[in-house]
Amino acid sequence: MQIDITFVPHEDKLLLPLPYNQVVQGFIYNHLDYALSSWLHDEAYEYKRRRFKLFIFGRLTGKYAIKEKMIEFQGPTSLAVRSVNNDVLSSFAQHLLKKKEVILGKTPCTILNISLTPDPDIDFSKPVRLKALSPVTVYSTLRTFDGRKKTYYYSPMESDWENQVLENLIRKSQAISEIKGNHLPNNVWIRPKNIKTSHMKILTFKNTIIKGWMGMYEVFLPKEFFLLGYNGGFGAKNSQGFGTMEVISNA
Repeated sequence: MQIDITFVPHEDKLLLPLPYNQVVQGFIYNHLDYALSSWLHDEAYEYKRRRFKLFIFGRLTGKYAIKEKMIEFQGPTSLAVRSVNNDVLSSFAQHLLKKKEVILGKTPCTILNISLTPDPDIDFSKPVRLKALSPVTVYSTLRTFDGRKKTYYYSPMESDWENQVLENLIRKSQAISEIKGNHLPNNVWIRPKNIKTSHMKILTFKNTIIKGWMGMYEVFLPKEFFLLGYNGGFGAKNSQGFGTMEVISNA
């Protein structure tokens, strides 16, 4: 399930740092019931010492201009938020509906519209074509010869990238314990389509460098696992603004 919010910055200018993922994440946490926000931030869904927030958001959309290390949105600007937890979406929408204006970054904004978009109606017996709305990232933490930790980010051109994305989905399903069997059948896949080196994006979040990939992908998954990725994110670091996809068509 997806909530779409359109707001208009006062004086038609919304100035945010590049990247602005941390600002948007904080905006979402700050517009939830306190207990729910605290649980989502500190606990959420846990599996083997991994915590999954299972909410995602896309990039802000609207007319914009980039100025040095800042981005300036001009006029109506929209944000899409999804979650596997309807309580999160309900709380988020109710908080926004009660406000005449909100603060995004340091800019007051008037909410123009809030709407709900249902899950896509597609044929899961066929592959699905997806487009990344935010970079998809998967990684492993390795140790160098001298014992230091090093983060290795996979490229969609590597065979291990697909394995990492699918294993991440399995861990998420085990964390929420809502998918019967908590395992994927053998004939499933997620594959990049015409990915180029220009699709790689390098962003920072709280001073951590993260590499992810935009572009087109094709997936063949059971409905429950597809919707888990669609609403909870494909790959890692979803609540930080990574792994949001939109459906283009049945391939």
